[in-house]
Amino acid sequence: MNGIDTLQNRSNANIITDHYIHEVLESAAEEIHDQQSRVIANANSNYQDLLDLRSYTISSGTLTLTHALRERFVDMKRIKGKSQKSLEVHNQIIWSQFNVIIGKLRYGFTQDIRNSIAGKFNIDM
Repeated sequence: MNGIDTLQNRSNANIITDHYIHEVLESAAEEIHDQQSRVIANANSNYQDLLDLRSYTISSGTLTLTHALRERFVDMKRIKGKSQKSLEVHNQIIWSQFNVIIGKLRYGFTQDIRNSIAGKFNIDM
């Protein structure tokens, strides 16, 4: 194998890896938004504004979530009439998805996934 083939294979591997990481982060961000929306919808409370202030971006393998500062502290506030529980809209959801991301990145990048992504981009494996 000559140097050009080696460089081409490395860049193809990077494309496949980067695409997989992006897919994992994208699905986690969407799941965070869905879970938070369900929690807030079920709360029947004054937290609907939190839904409008959320966004996410994925760039270079980094997931960045943007939310209202108030969302960060809603978990700590007790809600009357809900058997004195807090509205678990941030910590539990974020950390559970964080663990899902770790699991998928560590164990989910199988050869079948590599072949599937390579097929999407017409990359020879």
